Amino acid sequence: MQQITPRHHLVANLAPASSYPNPRSIRDQLPSIARNAIRCTCLAAMLLCMSSSASAQEIFDLNFSKYDEEQSYTRDDLDADWNEPIWEDGIREGWVNIVGPEEAFRGRGKALSIDFPAGSVGPKQGGAQWQMRWDQPATMVRLRYRVKFGEGFDFVRGGKLPGLAGGTAPSGSKPADGYNGWAARMMWRTDLSGTPGDPVQHSAKLMQYVKHPTSGSKLDGKQEDKLYWRDQDDEDIEIVAGKWYRITSLVKLNDVGRANGIILGWLDGKRMLAERGIEFRYTDDLKIDMFYFTTFFGGSTSAWAASKDETIYFDDFNIEIRQ
Repeated sequence: MQQITPRHHLVANLAPASSYPNPRSIRDQLPSIARNAIRCTCLAAMLLCMSSSASAQEIFDLNFSKYDEEQSYTRDDLDADWNEPIWEDGIREGWVNIVGPEEAFRGRGKALSIDFPAGSVGPKQGGAQWQMRWDQPATMVRLRYRVKFGEGFDFVRGGKLPGLAGGTAPSGSKPADGYNGWAARMMWRTDLSGTPGDPVQHSAKLMQYVKHPTSGSKLDGKQEDKLYWRDQDDEDIEIVAGKWYRITSLVKLNDVGRANGIILGWLDGKRMLAERGIEFRYTDDLKIDMFYFTTFFGGSTSAWAASKDETIYFDDFNIEIRQ
């Protein structure tokens, strides 16, 4: 195992690169007031346990203040900051840059910018992707980062945002089978059903986009569960352009043989998601061992394409192992 130097912004060594009833269907049959009461009672107990008794070990902390000036983000920068990902999209194409302070959080320091050319859909046409692994696989991990959609951003139909994952992190047409991996990325999503840009979508909803062996409408792991982030009144929250948000996700894997996995989500410190009863895995060999940086428009068809040149900004990435 290589010794990671401070310039990686890491505080731990990283390695280089059913038979259960569906709790969502039961939950959705309950009246809204009853759902909220149950959710709040269970959530309070969970958060008390996770915040008071769980010990935290910070394994990754990264902002971009070390960069002296605006510049293109190179493969060397990627390797230094994210511990040499095996593959990437967006770096060689020049879609990833260091900017600031005018676009940085609170107008100070630097931020990571990701560009999306007009008409782009999917990570091969715009945006960026890579995967960072660590050598301390865990069963409960908290992820935090900041994100801002550029001024005048047209959210079109939707797109991907980073999240935690494990194993092979199956996506697209690759199913999760309980042994190969799982993923809990995020998405922004709108109700647009027409042509990109007609009309412009000035806001979007947030969702956790989760693939596990019983996810999707057919409960077969081929499609993701779409878990919308909602406020205390059970209303979908909306994000807008030109504003920094802090996204926090906590994933707790299930005990093998039980559907007791958990995903919690906070936006700017306010709880927006508490999803329980998830069976991420069928084997103890599958852990949380990956941060999946991914952002692009899509979907996979032109109906999801960026209506014009767009930019998203990121900063202040932090990962903690909880026990």
